[in-house]
Amino acid sequence: MNTNKQTVVTAAFPFIPAELCIAHIASTYLPADIFHRFECLRGVNSILVSATDVHGLLAKKELSQAQMSSQELMQSWHRRYINEFSMLGIEFSHYGRTDAKALKELVYQSLHTLKEKGLITQREAFDYMCSDCGEMLPRRYRLAVKEMAATGKEKIAYDDLDNDNLQCRFCGSRNVTKSSKPHWFLDLQKGLPAIQENIDKQKNNQVSTQLKAAISDGLADWNISRDNYMGTKLPFSDEQSLYLWYESLIGYLYLAECENKYSNFEFKHFIGKNIIYYHGVVWPYLLHCGAERNDSEIQISARGFLDMEKTDSTLIDIQSITSNYDRDYIRFYLAYRTPDSLSDYYFNQEDFSNTINQIFCNQFGSFFRRCISILKKNQVEQVLPTELTNTPWETHWPLIENALSQMLVRSALLHIQSYIKACGTVIEDMSIYRTPTKASLGLLSDLFIKALFLLTPICPTRVQDFNIINGLDLSRLRSHEDCVGLPLRNSMARWEKID
Repeated sequence: MNTNKQTVVTAAFPFIPAELCIAHIASTYLPADIFHRFECLRGVNSILVSATDVHGLLAKKELSQAQMSSQELMQSWHRRYINEFSMLGIEFSHYGRTDAKALKELVYQSLHTLKEKGLITQREAFDYMCSDCGEMLPRRYRLAVKEMAATGKEKIAYDDLDNDNLQCRFCGSRNVTKSSKPHWFLDLQKGLPAIQENIDKQKNNQVSTQLKAAISDGLADWNISRDNYMGTKLPFSDEQSLYLWYESLIGYLYLAECENKYSNFEFKHFIGKNIIYYHGVVWPYLLHCGAERNDSEIQISARGFLDMEKTDSTLIDIQSITSNYDRDYIRFYLAYRTPDSLSDYYFNQEDFSNTINQIFCNQFGSFFRRCISILKKNQVEQVLPTELTNTPWETHWPLIENALSQMLVRSALLHIQSYIKACGTVIEDMSIYRTPTKASLGLLSDLFIKALFLLTPICPTRVQDFNIINGLDLSRLRSHEDCVGLPLRNSMARWEKID
């Protein structure tokens, strides 16, 4: 394992004033948190990072309606996001804001580098402005939304977008004016070799397929300048600001460098399927051509959207669901039910209850309680050695590692479930409960401890209910030999089922 390389697990930045719900947690933040915990379990130098995106058109609009300063608004949303992540046990190594001074310096360095290379050029482009409310209108904000998808996403018919069919999304006015003005563009096509290399390295087939389609007909220049915008000022323009996506992508490198311990990074991105283009096309371009970090690798794990129409309302709001249920129950259910794919999905109350009661409590919980019962019945006071082979571990751990190498969190959990079932079979086949030996009780300890390790990244709090081994830190995987001799304590814990 390369100890000089830093694995940087990232979760897409929430942007002011986006309202987070369980959909964002399920698709992005929880998979990132679980994956990071698994990396640490395996001894990888891993950090989990994200940040509040404080800039943009919507942040500007929110500020215009708020009775507070820009800093008060930013900090209010920033604290809100941190609190919501905390409710579900999502723990970042670094969680920043996109207005950080160090990020601005890194952004400016990359902009100057790209401009010196001739990759940023200025040319005329059209601006659209609402003559009634005065807002600048990017493409998605100058066409009325006629309907919403079941996932809560806007259905925007861009084919209807022409000069005779413009409407301000903010005030509804059709008095939209068009004017030509100099803008700054990034020549993405010239960075195609770096982009193509990144696509070729992607382990997720759905992601790589989508990215190959995105570049198949060539890449259009990317307008990185904005007028009348809340954002970082462009260093080579007196009036215009930088488009927030440029700053957010460079933000990953800023967050990675916060500790200044490593210079070689491997980025593992967890995102929703709607922003694959930015992370798979624009980001490798900026990283390699702008930041000149050719030694850094990028892998992308994207997931589909939560179908809001099919999902029970009681399972959507973060405050509500965490008030009603144990957060590790929620973490387990989301990890168990959210597909490792771009397919959309939904949650319902009956399935939530059945999954927790039948799988988490009955399968996982009963296994732990049975192991503790056998050890207690035989008066085992410390972890015993064994020469017997932990066959379930040798079979299932490679499968779990393979799933994690592809950033497939649900797949890893399903393999853990299979490991638990295989352990139960070993206990039965060896009659450990009825006719135990010292060696078989030692094997039982190994089966039990490995299961604790495996479930810890998913349910870090509840798994401690069954951690009867004094001095055993479950955040870092240890061999059975390292655990031998550790004292055991009694536990009467039981995971309560839900109604």
